[in-house]
Amino acid sequence: MFRKTLERICSQYGFYPRKYQLVFAEVLDNLINIGVSKPVFVRLPCGYGKTLLGLLPLIGQYLSRNYLLSPRLIYVLPTRALVNF
Repeated sequence: MFRKTLERICSQYGFYPRKYQLVFAEVLDNLINIGVSKPVFVRLPCGYGKTLLGLLPLIGQYLSRNYLLSPRLIYVLPTRALVNF
């Protein structure tokens, strides 16, 4: 579900997903398939597409109308500079 959502978003906006984004989507799909719902932490440098990864579960569930994880999202910004920007 999440890999297809990622590919759909990327093709709609004319860019290709990065390898780690595809891996992340597959990890989410695998967690759902085995019935595990737990927090997932992503730590990557600036400009690597973390925002899309953070929103991917919410977007995927919204598009499928199947809230397997939760209809909510907590997105944490780690530095004061980003929060005040």
